[in-house]
Amino acid sequence: MSKETKSVIFLAYANDRADPANYLRNLVTEVRNIRHLLEDKVGGVYEIVSRGNANLEDILRVFDQYGERIEVFHFAGHADSWQLMLEDAAGHAQAAGAAGLNELLLGQKKLRLVFLNGCTTWQQAADLAEKGELAVIATSRSINDQAAAIFSGRFYERLADGSSVAIAFEAAQTKVHIQMGQGRSLYWEAQQEEELEFPWQLYGRHTDWRLALPGVKKRSGRLLHLMCDRDPQAESFLDRFESLLSREAGDPQYYFIHGPRGERHKSLVRRFREIEIRHHLGRMPAGSGVLVDFYDVPFWPTTGDLDMRKRNLKRSIARSRELPGIVGSKWESPALMALLAQRGNLVVFQHQLAAEKWDSTTFRLLEWYIHDFWMAGSEGASFHFLLFVNIVYPEKWGSFLRRFLGLATSRQDIWEDMQALKRKTPENCTILAELQPITPEDVAAWVDTYFPDNMQHLPGTIFDKQKRLPMKVVETQLKLAIERLERGELL
Repeated sequence: MSKETKSVIFLAYANDRADPANYLRNLVTEVRNIRHLLEDKVGGVYEIVSRGNANLEDILRVFDQYGERIEVFHFAGHADSWQLMLEDAAGHAQAAGAAGLNELLLGQKKLRLVFLNGCTTWQQAADLAEKGELAVIATSRSINDQAAAIFSGRFYERLADGSSVAIAFEAAQTKVHIQMGQGRSLYWEAQQEEELEFPWQLYGRHTDWRLALPGVKKRSGRLLHLMCDRDPQAESFLDRFESLLSREAGDPQYYFIHGPRGERHKSLVRRFREIEIRHHLGRMPAGSGVLVDFYDVPFWPTTGDLDMRKRNLKRSIARSRELPGIVGSKWESPALMALLAQRGNLVVFQHQLAAEKWDSTTFRLLEWYIHDFWMAGSEGASFHFLLFVNIVYPEKWGSFLRRFLGLATSRQDIWEDMQALKRKTPENCTILAELQPITPEDVAAWVDTYFPDNMQHLPGTIFDKQKRLPMKVVETQLKLAIERLERGELL
């Protein structure tokens, strides 16, 4: 693709170089890092145009030159509700009225995303979102420029990986909360006395828009049928997983995946293993040498006292991959740790639990298994460790069914048990959003991302006027559709 035909991402920033009190120390670094990230990840598809110390003439000149190709406009610097503070020739702040700038932006045919990373730009954003076919990100308060750099960096990292604007926004929000908390540290000094809501807001009806990246399709290959919906769960997983590899080995992470039967808990874990983890490891420096070893433990004990269940769980683990020499009542976690260290430096275990068999001993077994067996047992281990606990609810689980089956445990009880386990080690535990049935809109979004020219009729074919279907049905139909397309059959 020639440079003259590429779509454009336009980055602009303006500081107040003449007034040290208003100078944003992190601004130049913020835009430079975004530019380098985008050039590295999407430079083959998009042209990245950057203007520093921008004044109004600079902005207008870029839109005159590239306007028909600009898809993203990012501004970083000072602003208020109805004007951006650009620079004049002397480095002083120069106001650009929102009405005129909005008119300019609304006139750009290809523009899809506007990111105003300045102070209190929400009114300008709301006006843009109301009048245009745009996704707009803006701020409701004056913000700390370090927080602004963290938020924008994470947002564009996710966007460049193929996430939608909405998913990238959620990932950036999570990153800011993890690194800076949720309170006063996010705001400019003058507003640190107030307790305020999260300063960035997302506006518009087109927040499912994403960059046109052919590499997103290629990286998923034969597993594309696993990529329908589930983006919130995948983003939550990736946010935690990326921090795992920066920690010392022997500090395990565990994830609760919960939802009704038929929502394909194990398919989601497969997506994490074979798509998200592989894609992330592929971006690491050459020679990182991460080897993944996976164990699916099919049996979770549900009868007997706690000691009996412990013994049976150990046996089930040993049999999951025919691990030699560790089956027996005296076997403990150090023997497993020594063996696993020979097989890989990223070890993944998966368990599946039927919610209708959940009881108080289930909670105690999980507590022992996570905190005593793995977390205490893996101290000093030479590998990283992930544990997925899939909790499968009956498709219908009302009070009548629970009474009919003689069950004392409800979904609320299980949720409270998960929360109690998370409170013991909040940095190690993640409870993913509950898996939900799939809607025609979910499949339409999948089609628009991966097969926009071939499968527009697919949502209607799969759902046939039904409003929701379990993932097991949708996933099977998506896989069949891909196979037919590969064979050259008409869909």
